[in-house]
Amino acid sequence: MDTKKQYLKIAHMYYVLGLTQDEIAKRLFMTRQKVNQVIHSLVDLDMITISVNQFEERSLALENELAEVFQINQAIVAECYEDESDLLCWRNVIAAAARYLEETIRADSIIGVTWGNTISGVIKNMPFRQKNRCRVVQLMGVQNLDEPLLKSDEIARSLSEKLSCPCYMLYAPLFVDSPQTKKYLLKETRILKVFELIKQCDIAVVGIGELSETSSLFRRNLIDADLIQRLLKDGFCADVNVNLIKENGSYDGNWLNDRIITTSINDLKKIPNTVAVASGSNKIKAIVAALNCGCINTLITDNHTAQAVLDYYKHSKG
Repeated sequence: MDTKKQYLKIAHMYYVLGLTQDEIAKRLFMTRQKVNQVIHSLVDLDMITISVNQFEERSLALENELAEVFQINQAIVAECYEDESDLLCWRNVIAAAARYLEETIRADSIIGVTWGNTISGVIKNMPFRQKNRCRVVQLMGVQNLDEPLLKSDEIARSLSEKLSCPCYMLYAPLFVDSPQTKKYLLKETRILKVFELIKQCDIAVVGIGELSETSSLFRRNLIDADLIQRLLKDGFCADVNVNLIKENGSYDGNWLNDRIITTSINDLKKIPNTVAVASGSNKIKAIVAALNCGCINTLITDNHTAQAVLDYYKHSKG
């Protein structure tokens, strides 16, 4: 058999029939090293052309640009069609986030989780896995909500059930009446131990909230309209773990912080992989702020939101 025909046969077996290099070597009585050498030379010899699906190519370009612009480890962009609603895109995003966590969580991972509809949806989409050496920990205090599945303690418990592993609860309210109350609670041994475990997390899964009367903080009666207006006047526009953030990424001057029991931005920055899951046209400014603050390592969103975030950021920079 002449060399060209042999190379084309190997190309057909590998790319069309899906045979492994070992299987091809056995069929053609060649060494695996020789088959590997041929496969790697096919593009240079113009015997094959490798193309990338258009959707995948577009998503990859957005992922790379987000990672480069905001200096994060990676972005994962779920693909949505042009006419799909925010709700349909959101469903694609939480499915992508569930797949990412399934692939990323190791046998002995310590995973911190927050609250809200998006994180709850991600956990619901995850399959059951036997990872009983993992540990799940609640990253923020408890909220009194009418919908239990949106609460941080219930979300932590749900993830621990999915992984068949222990769950560590932060038995403290999210909001307290005064700075003194927070100071006393943070001296409690059981609460201190949970915060020590949080510092050992290798993954944190968080949402990104916006400050408005459509935000979860307002709709769940955690803060009122007057408080939102005061925070907006002070320049805050987003929250991560109910840590308030300004558009430029600053989180200084947050007078509400003295009454909130949660994992701080500085502690989130120390976690190797803080994964933010967020999408929707109402969250563009909030996502930019969260990315600017430097506490996010991985962003999972959809292509419409990703493009809007990049456009908004570029416009804000003039």
